[in-house]
Amino acid sequence: MNDLSLGLVVIVVSFVLFSKNCFAMDFECDAWKTELKGKRFELKIGTRTLVSNLEILNNDVVLTPKIESESDEPLFYQIVVGLYKDEVYVDEVTMRLAESETDSLLRIDLNPQLTIRGKVSFGANPLPCRLSSNDDESVYQVRSGNGLPPKVDSLFELNTDTALELNGFTLQKSDNDFLITAKNQEMVRLWLRKDVVKRLGVPEFSPLDREYFPAAPTGWCSWYSYYQNITFKEWARNVLWLKDNLRDYGLEWVQLDDGWQGVNTSPNTSGGRDWFSTNSKFREGMKQVADIVRENGMRPGIWLIPQKIDRDDIYFANPSYFLHYRKGDPVKHTDWAPENRAMYVLDPTNPEAIENYYKPLLEMIINEWGFDYLKIDDQPRIAALMNEYNIVFNDPTQKGLPAYRKSLTEIKKILGANRYLLGCYGTPLEGVGIMDGSRTGGDMGASWDGSQIIIEAIFRYGFLNGLGWWCDPDTICVRDPLTLDEARLLASIVTLTGQAFMASDFMYQLPKDRVDVLRRSMPTLSTYPVELYRWEVSQKKRPSVILTSIFKDFGNWNIAAVYQWSEDLEDSRGAKPQNNQSVKIIGLLDGKLLTEDEIEKVLTSKELSNEYNKKIKEQNLKPKECETFRVDLTGAKQIELIATNGGDNNLSDWSVWADLVITKTDGTKLYLSDIPNGVKISVYEVSWGICGYNQGPEGKPIQIEGRSYNKGFGAHAPSRIVIDLEDDFVSLSGVAGLDKGHNGLGSVSMHVLVDGKTVYNTYLSKLEKLRPLVDGPKEPELIKEVTFTELGLLEKPYHVFDYWENEYLGIYDKKINLSPRPFSVNILSIVEAKNRPQVISTNRHISQGAVDLLDVVFDEASLRLYGQSLVVSNDPYEIRIAVPKGFSLKSTKASDLETTIIKEDSLIRFSFTSPTTEKIMWELTFVKN
Repeated sequence: MNDLSLGLVVIVVSFVLFSKNCFAMDFECDAWKTELKGKRFELKIGTRTLVSNLEILNNDVVLTPKIESESDEPLFYQIVVGLYKDEVYVDEVTMRLAESETDSLLRIDLNPQLTIRGKVSFGANPLPCRLSSNDDESVYQVRSGNGLPPKVDSLFELNTDTALELNGFTLQKSDNDFLITAKNQEMVRLWLRKDVVKRLGVPEFSPLDREYFPAAPTGWCSWYSYYQNITFKEWARNVLWLKDNLRDYGLEWVQLDDGWQGVNTSPNTSGGRDWFSTNSKFREGMKQVADIVRENGMRPGIWLIPQKIDRDDIYFANPSYFLHYRKGDPVKHTDWAPENRAMYVLDPTNPEAIENYYKPLLEMIINEWGFDYLKIDDQPRIAALMNEYNIVFNDPTQKGLPAYRKSLTEIKKILGANRYLLGCYGTPLEGVGIMDGSRTGGDMGASWDGSQIIIEAIFRYGFLNGLGWWCDPDTICVRDPLTLDEARLLASIVTLTGQAFMASDFMYQLPKDRVDVLRRSMPTLSTYPVELYRWEVSQKKRPSVILTSIFKDFGNWNIAAVYQWSEDLEDSRGAKPQNNQSVKIIGLLDGKLLTEDEIEKVLTSKELSNEYNKKIKEQNLKPKECETFRVDLTGAKQIELIATNGGDNNLSDWSVWADLVITKTDGTKLYLSDIPNGVKISVYEVSWGICGYNQGPEGKPIQIEGRSYNKGFGAHAPSRIVIDLEDDFVSLSGVAGLDKGHNGLGSVSMHVLVDGKTVYNTYLSKLEKLRPLVDGPKEPELIKEVTFTELGLLEKPYHVFDYWENEYLGIYDKKINLSPRPFSVNILSIVEAKNRPQVISTNRHISQGAVDLLDVVFDEASLRLYGQSLVVSNDPYEIRIAVPKGFSLKSTKASDLETTIIKEDSLIRFSFTSPTTEKIMWELTFVKN
C-alpha cells in the first residue's frame, strides 16, 4: 500500500466515488475542481477558488500542462498531466484526488527538479497555523499581531472551522493572500480539513468574539492565598496594593473567590452557598467590595455557582424552579462547601425559574453590586448532572446539553458583551461559544510541583486560546517556595502564550524581586495559536522553546523563551528528596523522627546507606491509611500534633486526627476537638483548606477508609496544632489518618509531641512510596544552544538580547549560545540585523516591546531613530539599541524628560523616567563616521 493509501486509511470511513467523466479541459469531483487556463491552474472547492495562478516550472521556465490520462483507483481518482515546453514533452505530474466526510485531498507527485508556485486565498483573514507536528518537536509557536510565523504549513478559517493544509509547500505573505512554493519535492498535498477544532473534542466550537476582550484577562484572584478565609479587610488591603504596584503595568481585574457568601444555618461560616447574602467577614456588603475596585481604576470580579443554591425557603416557596428526580424528590448537588451541604439545582428549562429566580440573582450581582466578571464554578459537574437519565425537566425536549447551555446563555445575556464570563472547575468544554474564558485544568499549588498542572494545561488546550475562548490555566503564584528562576519561568509561559494571567499571592507580602516578575510579565499578550492541535505533554515531550512571533506595523521580531525543565532535570532534583523521604520513613518505622542532620548523615555514609537500603528492602511497605494510637499525658502541659508532606509530590495530603479522646485523672473522657475546659488551642496551622474543627480540610465530614468520624481535626499537611493543657490529664488516644480527599493519593508522616518530646510517629500512604536509596543522577545536560533552523528562521544575522539576564548576546547567524541554569528560562529577543541603528529590546515587558512600543521609525536622510512608547509612572524605562560600526550617537530626546545613555560596545541603553503613566515621544540622532 502506498503512503497515500496509508494516510487515507487512517482518516477515511467511506469515499465518494468520482465520475469517470470528471475531467476534460476542466475536471471536477464532489470536492475539488481544477481549471486549466493556459499555462496556469486554478484549484477550487465547488465555486470557491483556493489556489490561483498555479504554475509548474522547470529551470525557471513555466511549462504548459496537458491531460494524458485519467482513471478510477480503489481509493482515489487519478489524473496524469503532461508538461510541455513549446509543444515538446518535458515531464509529467500525477494528481490524485480523494474525499471523505471530513477531508478532501489533492496530491501531486512530481519530479523534484520541478517547481510549483501559486497564490492561496482562504477566507477574509485566515490564521496561519500547523495542524500537527513531529513527536520530537521542541518548539511551540504562538503569534501576536498580523503576520506569518515560521514553520507554518496550514491556513485556518475561523468562521467555518476548516483548514487548508499545504504539505510540502512553503508559505509567504502577500497583502491579503499567501504565496506557496514547492521545490525539491517528490510529492505535495493540499488537504481541506473540515471541523478542525470540533474534532479536537470541542463539538460546540464557535468563534470567540474578541471585540470587547482582545486579550485574555490580567488580574488577581483571592483563592490561592486566602482560600475561604478571605475577609473584606484583606480584600481592601490587596486592592489598594494592586492599585499602587501593578495596575499601571496591565493588571485590570480583581476577583473575589469562594468565601464571601452566606449559608442558611450559619452567617459566620467561611464558605457556604447562599448567593443572596454574605457572611460576617463581609458586613460592608458586596457593593462596597466592587466599588473599592472601581474607585481604584480596576474592574471587579466575583466567584459563585449560580445554577445551585443552599436555601430551603426559596425551594419550598417555588419547588418548580428546581430540578427533581422521577420519584419527586429534589435534586441535591454537593461540592466542597463546608459541612458537605447538598444544594438545590435550578431548572433552566422553566421560564418562570429564569424570570423570577435566575435573572433577579444575576441582576443583583451584576447591576446592583456592580461586578463585571463572573467566575462560575463546578461547571462540568453541573453539565454532567443535567444529562442524568432520571432527572425531570420542565421542558424535557431541552434536557441535557441544551439545558446546561441555556443556563449559560441567560448569564451571558445579562452580563452583556462587555462583561466577562469565566467557566471553572476542570475544563467545561460544554460552554465553548458562550463563555468568554474558562479554566483548562485543575487547581494549582503555590510550589514547583503544584504548578505543573498549569504547564500541562497551557499546551494541552492552547489550540482554543483566543479562538473559542480565552484559556485560564489557573493562577500564577510567585512566592516561596518557588525560586526566583521558577517564578520567572511560570509567569513567562502564561504571558508569551497569551493565556489568562491571574496572580494569587498575599500581594503586600511579596519581596521586590517577585513583584518585579509580575510587573515584567503583565499584561498577558494578545495572541493567536499556531499549534492547532492538542499538544499532550504525556505523549509529546514538553517543549523546550516557546516561540512568540510579534508583528507590529513598524516591524516584527521573535521572542524565543528557552526552558530548562527536562525530565532528566526533574529526576536529578527529585533524587535527594526521594532519598530523604525513604530514610525518614525507615526512621519512623524504627520509632524515631530523624532530624535533617541525621538524615544527611545517613546519606553521606556508605555504610549507613547500605544499612538503610537493606531495611528498605526488608520492609516491603504496604499502603496504610490510618493507625490508632495512645500516649501518656501524666504531668503534661502541652501537646503538638504535626503532619508533614510525604514527599510524593502531590497535593492530596489530607491528614486528619480523628476521635481524639483525652482522659482526665478522674477517668472522665472528653473529645479534644470539642476544646473542653482545661484545653486551649494556641496554634492551628494548615497548608491548605480550613482549620477543621470536627471536619476535614474542606469542611466536609472526616472520612477514613470509608468510615466517617464526627470528631477530630482536619490538618492538611504540612500542619501543626499546639494544644496547651491547663488541667491534669493522663492519656490521649485516637486515630491518625488520611482523609478521602480528591483523588485517592496522599502520603504523610504524623507525629505527637508531648512537652516537646516525640512520643508517637507513623507513616501513612495510600500508595506504596518506599523506594531504595539511589546515587544522585549525573547533572543533566542543559540546553546551551538554539539553532535558527530549529526555530524555523532563515540562517542570516540576528541581534539577540536576553531579557532576564539583561544582556546583549550579539549578532548570530546560525545558532545562539547560552549559559543557562537548571529550572530557568532565557527569554531572547531575536531581531533581524540591519546595517543601521535599530531597537532590539526594551525593559518594560518580557515581550521586549510588544506592549510598550507604539511606533519606531528610522529616517535615512536625517539619521534619526524615533518613536513612541507607553511607559509606567516612576518606572525607569530603557530602550536597547544596536548600533553598527560607522554610526555615532549625536543627541537624544524624550519629551521634556531627562535622558540617560549607557554605551556597551555596539549597544546603547537609552533610558528615561516619566512621573506619570503616559505615551512618550523619544528620538536619537546619529552621525556617520
